[in-house]
Amino acid sequence: MLLMWYANVRSATTALRNTLPVLVLVALPAGSAVGAATDGLPLDSLYGAYEMIGRSAGDNDGVYRGWVRLAIESGQIEMDRCIDGRHTTGFGREVLRGADELRAIEFRYDQRDVATVASCIVTSDFDNLPRFSCYVTPENAPAIAVPGIETYFPIVWPVALDYFDCR
Repeated sequence: MLLMWYANVRSATTALRNTLPVLVLVALPAGSAVGAATDGLPLDSLYGAYEMIGRSAGDNDGVYRGWVRLAIESGQIEMDRCIDGRHTTGFGREVLRGADELRAIEFRYDQRDVATVASCIVTSDFDNLPRFSCYVTPENAPAIAVPGIETYFPIVWPVALDYFDCR
């Protein structure tokens, strides 16, 4: 009887070992891979208001702060920016950057009447809210010696409502 029990356990273990890889392959959607560079960012999770801290591109050492509001419309990210009471708008889209083709968000907007491009990596903060780290350059000078930087920190509701009036 003990020998029959051992034989049943052994055959069940072998069957599980042989079918588990097949089950995993069937469960994955066709053409997907875990962590593939073509996976889309969860754009809906980026909606909201952000506190912004930045440094201007070039040698002028200009630092600034303000706020950014992001909204998602038809798969495009719409951006409202407010720095020193000056309101500007822009747009963003998902792009692949670098040799490893990392997912990033590329924003285009005018900053002090200069067409600007910000390439941002989105990470998660301690509360699982999106946080942006951006490399900022004038559109006509992408290889500038001293690029600008910006970081966007999420503002939690209802406090965020106060940031939508740019004065």
